[in-house]
Amino acid sequence: MQKIDWHAGFVSAIKLELREYDECLTYEEEHYIANRAQRLDLLIIKNDALDVIDNPIARIFGKFNIFEYKGIGDTLIPENL
Repeated sequence: MQKIDWHAGFVSAIKLELREYDECLTYEEEHYIANRAQRLDLLIIKNDALDVIDNPIARIFGKFNIFEYKGIGDTLIPENL
């Protein structure tokens, strides 16, 4: 069975959805945390000058916003723990 790269489509869809706010948002794909053993799919950093984003996805954004995409069969807990 062929493995599908859902991550690229997910990140592209989020960026497309928020494209009118590109000048106020910074995107960091595959952002590593801890000792580089774990990574976030997408970190979105909101510019301080922007109060509220008028978009259903981003209306509640704070300064730092974490997106972790999980496909079918994925879990939040790694198998090796």
